Amino acid sequence: MSSLPHSRLFHTTNNAVVISGPHIQIVKTQTGEVVQSTATLDGSERDAVLKSGPIRCADVDTSFTHLVTSGEDKQLKVWRLVDLKLLNERELPKKPTEVHFTRDGQTILVSDKFGDIFSYPLEYKPSSSQSIPDATSESELKPRNQIISHENPSGGSLILGHTSLLTSFLLTEDEKYIVSADRDEHIRVSWYPQGYVIERYCLGHKKFVHTVHIPAFAPSVLVSGGGDPVLKLWDWMSGERLCDIPVQGVIEPFIKVHAPKGKWGKSADDGDGEMKVGRRKRRRARGKGKAKAGEEELEEEEDGRTKETEAEEREVLEEDVVMEINDSEETAPATSSHDAADREESEASQAPVLIIHRIASMDIPAQGQFLVFNAVGATAMFFCRFPSDPKSEEPPVVQSLQVHKPVIDFAIDETGRVWALVDGERESEVPTTQNLVRLLSWSSGQLVEDDSADPLLNSLNSACQIPATSDDIKNLDLYSALSSMPKHVDPEHDLFEGNQVADKKTLGKRKAKELTRREQARMKKKQAVLAKLQGQTDATGASREASASVAQEDERDNKKVKAADTVVNS
Repeated sequence: MSSLPHSRLFHTTNNAVVISGPHIQIVKTQTGEVVQSTATLDGSERDAVLKSGPIRCADVDTSFTHLVTSGEDKQLKVWRLVDLKLLNERELPKKPTEVHFTRDGQTILVSDKFGDIFSYPLEYKPSSSQSIPDATSESELKPRNQIISHENPSGGSLILGHTSLLTSFLLTEDEKYIVSADRDEHIRVSWYPQGYVIERYCLGHKKFVHTVHIPAFAPSVLVSGGGDPVLKLWDWMSGERLCDIPVQGVIEPFIKVHAPKGKWGKSADDGDGEMKVGRRKRRRARGKGKAKAGEEELEEEEDGRTKETEAEEREVLEEDVVMEINDSEETAPATSSHDAADREESEASQAPVLIIHRIASMDIPAQGQFLVFNAVGATAMFFCRFPSDPKSEEPPVVQSLQVHKPVIDFAIDETGRVWALVDGERESEVPTTQNLVRLLSWSSGQLVEDDSADPLLNSLNSACQIPATSDDIKNLDLYSALSSMPKHVDPEHDLFEGNQVADKKTLGKRKAKELTRREQARMKKKQAVLAKLQGQTDATGASREASASVAQEDERDNKKVKAADTVVNS
């Protein structure tokens, strides 16, 4: 039977915290004994854990006393690790992207998909002042000059805000600054906790930034990565980029998980049988939603619509349905006979999406200082030496260690060993074990697989495995970043380039087969819109030229009149 993959691991000398889907387990590091687990709960407690859904964000304080978790349910939960008791939970304003404890463990920082970072105290005491007031009292009590992006139902304090999805953040060693990154290629260095004071920007990424890291042995250097083909090293205090470490050529051959291929007019979660008529209905529904702001105007507009207009719309919808049915009839035999092969070919033909998931660093005695990182959907761990002088040295060479399963996350223990959490249920190109964790260690400056009989490793791959159905694993959505991070620009639906792209794609796939009626209709519609736009552009240009010509003639006439007056007066 399948089991839930481990998504996070926090390791100390005595205990380890393992997160698998919605479940939390506490394991003795030296013996591998599972001392606490939410998977063993019964009744309402177990139902509450399962209802919360997969844990997306988690962190443990430095004293290994408390654990904070959150997920899609937007509930920030604080657990006591000694007995895995839920101490408190509070509602977050938006879905979180990352959570961190401060060094003293008394404050929790949470970033969200709205682009903000809020701080919350460890102990939560709901007060009557945090209850939701009515609209009148709320507008009266809020100062006119107060700036806040959205209401916080749990009384969190706003630290800072970005104008884009905030992907990662960290506090500097002295906790005087907070470094935050977003999906719009920005890295910002702000004061903490006065996040409204921006000290510096680190600008240079061409694509989204997904993770940032400051090595403990080089506190003045920031390492960032995301969708760019390089890791970037910065002097974060000055904003100067020190060097770029090329990674794309090493990582891409190991990317075995591809983003689901979305289609125009529907999301990746929509069914394959959804037709364009459904998309038009959704547009009409959105129009009805706007009627709440002006119902009378929309009602008058609806009443004023003629029967001819409604008949035309009905005719277009019926034509779409007929074309959709004809297309399905034409392509049904080929699809049913080669469904699996076509799906594999389609997935293999997609360009891999590069996303650096996590970056860590370590100083291994007698071997050197290293950077270690993984990529979303890649079946290897990657590492390189940390340059002692990044500004003047040549960029280090990135190396890889194949583990044959996609690496979900990893953790570093006190000795520098790397615990790679892999998707054990994912099919591999070569026969391999169904282990959920691979232990890697260092030898002569190289990352190698550790075959030692470690009690914790054995427990993670046996006693800590939690049975799950295929639906449970699917709901984890382990590779959602492949779809949510890149800013997809579909050239097929670009009015000026779409026709050529569509022609090439169609000819490449069908190899001289004729276009279906639906594809022909789409092509004609695009061409008509493009011709109309070009006609408007030409008309505008001609009008401007005519106006310029008239202006020049008027100017010449005025000069002639002035010249004649001068002659008469003289």
